[in-house]
Amino acid sequence: MCYLCRKDLREEKYQHFCQHFRVIRGPCPQCKKCDLYKSEDDRKVVAIAAAKAKKKWLATHPTANVDLDLKRLCGE
Repeated sequence: MCYLCRKDLREEKYQHFCQHFRVIRGPCPQCKKCDLYKSEDDRKVVAIAAAKAKKKWLATHPTANVDLDLKRLCGE
């Protein structure tokens, strides 16, 4: 699985990633493939996942106090 776009790579393997040599970091000017050596911002990914989970929770539990419920679930 590509850790950037989450695509299944069982068939495509490393051809999924940009194969062009670049001296300067940044997007490849020759293709739009994922960069093999780029890492995602973990904090951003977690914040997005938390926001989605909170939205889904509130949709099914409209009277819940999310902050208190999360603390209770985490044992705080």
